[in-house]
Amino acid sequence: MLMKVLDHQLLLALNERSVSVGRRQNLKSWQLPKEPQQRYWVNMHEYRQRGGSQEVRVCVVLSLVTCDTAWLDLSPDEFAAIPEEEVHLMDWETAMCAGTPEPAP
Repeated sequence: MLMKVLDHQLLLALNERSVSVGRRQNLKSWQLPKEPQQRYWVNMHEYRQRGGSQEVRVCVVLSLVTCDTAWLDLSPDEFAAIPEEEVHLMDWETAMCAGTPEPAP
């Protein structure tokens, strides 16, 4: 199964960019993983309009063990640049079943 997957460095870079340009949803310091994981899965995304610009709100699965998830707002180009990887069916199912955080404003 193909799934968009971020490594720790890319997650931090995209989050910093989201904060610096003033997007509404980004990971707060308490949400950032204390121990870097090899992979963070994107289990949902939606295109949105905000202030006349298009952005993509993604749900990032921070841990398959605890099913922690967080919203992150990206530009369409940033979203398109996240690599897709072949993931094992069990990892895909676990990431999809992690669900999403509470609805974001």
